Amino acid sequence: MPGNPNPSPDTRFGAPNGNQPGTTSEQRRLTIENAELAAKIKNEILKAKLKAVEDVRDNPPHPDDKKKKPAHEHGDASSLNLFKQVEDRAYGAPTQSHELTSPDGSMSSPALQIEFVKPDQDDKPKE
Repeated sequence: MPGNPNPSPDTRFGAPNGNQPGTTSEQRRLTIENAELAAKIKNEILKAKLKAVEDVRDNPPHPDDKKKKPAHEHGDASSLNLFKQVEDRAYGAPTQSHELTSPDGSMSSPALQIEFVKPDQDDKPKE
């Protein structure tokens, strides 16, 4: 007989401590700790980026000053990815829309037509 026919209500729908199946409590603890550390690092990076942008806004660099990056240069790919991750974590990722209509504007799929054809004499395999 497969499985327990009378599982305990306490464990019927997974472990009460929220561990994913296959992970130990230590692995779960480390996962949560890593997420908290990553959040702190992201926060510090964002604060530093904001300070740099505000500094440029308040004290625009001289054209010959190569040390101070203009505000728009703080939007490099890794920074933009970080900003997106932070916003998605805080507010949830935006829902994706999917186009489900067919070319005629309906929701029906086009009819599938199967046609059988007799091969030409030229198409026969050579022996």
